[in-house]
Amino acid sequence: MHELSISCKLDKPTAIIVFCLNVFLPGWGTVFAGIIHSHEMTRNNLVIGTIQYFTAFILVGWVWSIYVGFKIYKVSSAEEPIIQKN
Repeated sequence: MHELSISCKLDKPTAIIVFCLNVFLPGWGTVFAGIIHSHEMTRNNLVIGTIQYFTAFILVGWVWSIYVGFKIYKVSSAEEPIIQKN
């Protein structure tokens, strides 16, 4: 489930917004990425973003949120298409 949230490829400005949201509002960028990417990703990103938000007070969710935001940015900046596992 976690790999699915990271593999969403967005346009670069949106990926930067997602990363900034994940830095300053843990989990919100992950949820936002799932909502604007596609319908099948929404549930995964909603669950992961919610967990990140509720665990941010012990810093686990905040660090996890920054990691996911960075990975989404990195995937979105890559030129080659992302191949998802079934």
